Amino acid sequence: MEKNKINLYKRISLTFITILVIVVLIVSFVTYMHQDRTSADPLIHWTVQHHFGITIALILIALILGYFLSHLTYNELRKTRSESKKILNVLFRFLQKEEKEIIDYLIKNKGEANQADIARLPNLNRVKAFRVLQKMQGKNLVSITAHGKIRKVGISKEITPLLQEEEIGYSK
Repeated sequence: MEKNKINLYKRISLTFITILVIVVLIVSFVTYMHQDRTSADPLIHWTVQHHFGITIALILIALILGYFLSHLTYNELRKTRSESKKILNVLFRFLQKEEKEIIDYLIKNKGEANQADIARLPNLNRVKAFRVLQKMQGKNLVSITAHGKIRKVGISKEITPLLQEEEIGYSK
C-alpha cells in the first residue's frame, strides 16, 4: 500500500515538473520571439513584459510543491520503516537463543561470515551450528553458499537493510 502512495507522489511530481518546464519554455520562447516588438495580443504583450516575474513565480511554486511532496514521501518511508522494524522485532521474539547469537554475529561482521567461524561461537559446535543454520535457511533468515570447502553464511537480502546494529535493538 505504501509503495503505491510513494509511486503516486513520484508520478505527481514528475507530471508537475514536466508541466512547469513546458510553461517556462513557452514563456521563454514567446519572450524571445517578441522581445523587440509589441504585440497586438494583450496576453503575449503582458507575458513579455512580466516574463521574469512569471519565471520566479513558477520556480517558487516548484519549490513549494517539491518540498510538500518530498515531505509526504519521507513520512510514508518513515512509516514503512517503522512498521518493518516492528515486524522484525516480533520475528526476533520467536528465534531461539542460538539463532539470535548467529544473527548478532552476522550483523557485527557486516552480514556475512564463514560457517566455521559461527561454529566457534559460545554454546555452539560444528554440528549444532550446521543444524541451526539449516533451520535458519529454511526460514529465509540466512543464505548459505559453498565456496569450495568453505561455506559462507549471509543474512537474507530481504532483512539485510533492516538489520543494522544502531537502528534496531531487539532484546536477547
